[in-house]
Amino acid sequence: MNREKWNVGLFFAILAAFFLLNLFFRSTAEVSQTEQRTLKQWPDWSVSSLLNGDYGRDVEDYFSDRFAFRSGFIAAGSGLSALYGITSGEEVSIQLSVGNNMHVIADSKRLDDNAIPGASGSQHEDDSDGKKGRYLVIGNRAMEIYYYRQQAAQKYAAAVNAFALKAKAVKSVKGIYTMLVPSSIEYLNNDKYRKLSPSQAAAAKEVVKHLAPGVTNVPVYEQLEQHADEYIYFRTDHHWTALGAYYGYVSYSKAAGKETLSVEDYEWQERGTFLGTTYAATLGEGMKDDPDQLFLYKAKEATLTAENMGKMVGMPVIDQYATGYSAFLGGDTSVAVISTEQSDDRILIIKDSYANAFAPFLIPHYEEIHLLDLRYYKGDVYDYMERNDINDVLFLNNAAVTSHSGFTEVLEKRLGLNLANDKK
Repeated sequence: MNREKWNVGLFFAILAAFFLLNLFFRSTAEVSQTEQRTLKQWPDWSVSSLLNGDYGRDVEDYFSDRFAFRSGFIAAGSGLSALYGITSGEEVSIQLSVGNNMHVIADSKRLDDNAIPGASGSQHEDDSDGKKGRYLVIGNRAMEIYYYRQQAAQKYAAAVNAFALKAKAVKSVKGIYTMLVPSSIEYLNNDKYRKLSPSQAAAAKEVVKHLAPGVTNVPVYEQLEQHADEYIYFRTDHHWTALGAYYGYVSYSKAAGKETLSVEDYEWQERGTFLGTTYAATLGEGMKDDPDQLFLYKAKEATLTAENMGKMVGMPVIDQYATGYSAFLGGDTSVAVISTEQSDDRILIIKDSYANAFAPFLIPHYEEIHLLDLRYYKGDVYDYMERNDINDVLFLNNAAVTSHSGFTEVLEKRLGLNLANDKK
């Protein structure tokens, strides 16, 4: 009996110690250097967020991001996954992450020639909230495994169509475009592992089938396919490289009827090495010893102002001294404006981070390039377009919008759309 009491007491003592550690020693950092992402901030309280459960979930995510020794636990989890090592050949694994802390490893297993999951086909498991991520790690690279949901693809097309209908009220608008950028696994030069993901080009074509007249698709996947053997995606980060973004610019220029500058028209420099987001998600040893190279181009003459702490501040269009993908436009902000020496049209890019490396290539073609990230921008987009005499609108997002409807729901909310009733 005494032994049982000691065991129970020890158990509660450990719980109490862990509680006190997290109460007094939880992390106050704003950014996780290991995971290379911004940590969850304490949420703003409101009656509606309390009633619909958002406030409770955000508080849970806050503490989940900040418990004591969290970085050590992440590293330990990665080390444990390595104990599943294979005996010969290139190291290959699938790693699964779940929840707001999508870079925390929840499960991991090694693959050999006879252990490839039957993940090919048109759809993967449902993940409508987009909070699960699977990564394929092959040697010195890691890629997010893409999955496809037809409903998500059609809903994204419906959102763009509904926006185009409402944008007709903005007299200055002449053209509306959409560009879906595939992730790197689309061009993996390994048929066996490429079958883990369905075709992202096919998913983009499904979106195109449902686009309304007057909305122009930019088939960037075709241009990227032609250059798949070049360094168009990072190995340790989920973004395309500056060269990949250049080919995105070529695709857009053709679709918009603009003269394309040659890649030789830009001055390119190697600016060191870095480890990016997919390394942070998996902490793969093969990547740690073989980081990505960062090649930057010198943007044409222009100035950039972007929102920072509620104010618009000046910053470099491309920071030649920054590390990693944040070199482009200083990273994600709610609103950014590139002002050029041109006296021509103005474009609004409704974006995710893939637009950051892309937008500076448009400097020779527009007087102003406006970028809104609706995950953060809370203003009236149509009023913004009116005030800034926007002529072209480009939706530039990665193909994840055809995996889950999370970003489309952001569009629906921020753009004042009702997809249940709006004409598709």
